[in-house]
Amino acid sequence: NYMVWRVITDLAPYMPGKIRDGMTDFTNEKRKGVDKMGE
Repeated sequence: NYMVWRVITDLAPYMPGKIRDGMTDFTNEKRKGVDKMGE
């Protein structure tokens, strides 16, 4: 899950604004459950 988030984060600057914002909101919600594993 962490690696997926990293890929999305890396690609985010290249995504259209609305999609980027939507993905950011989605990943932020998911990260709440994976931060400990990610670190």
